[in-house]
Amino acid sequence: PPTQTLSSRDVYHEVQAAIRPILSTVQTQEQLSTLLESLRNTQREQQDLMNEGRVRDPMVILHKGAPRTARITSAREGPARGGGGGRSLRARRSFPQPTQQDEDEEDEEEDDQPDDEDHEQDMRSPPRKKVKTRVYRCGICHQEGHNRKKCP
Repeated sequence: PPTQTLSSRDVYHEVQAAIRPILSTVQTQEQLSTLLESLRNTQREQQDLMNEGRVRDPMVILHKGAPRTARITSAREGPARGGGGGRSLRARRSFPQPTQQDEDEEDEEEDDQPDDEDHEQDMRSPPRKKVKTRVYRCGICHQEGHNRKKCP
């Protein structure tokens, strides 16, 4: 078969048999140089023919920045979903957690209502927590209601 692997000995003897008649005509350095140059040209032509049929993959375009498919996420989604936050102290401060004082205020509000209505409300929906709004505090005088730019 034409795709059968040959031993190096067989290849060597076949090449020697093909080149020996050509070598018998070589008698000078000029003739040897001409023969070697023609062999190199034949090898280059054969290599060019092999490369000509080869189709190369296009170069991959590497865009800078975030992937085009990435969506913008908020800090509340956390790093597990591709968002920011959760890794630094600043991120923990930006979303205040309910404090013991907030829970005490909720308990007081629940005590004002009769127990029967309170029980029915628990059955219908979970209790609502107060949303704590952010209070501005001045960096200079530490009073609430203004920031350092508008400090009196």
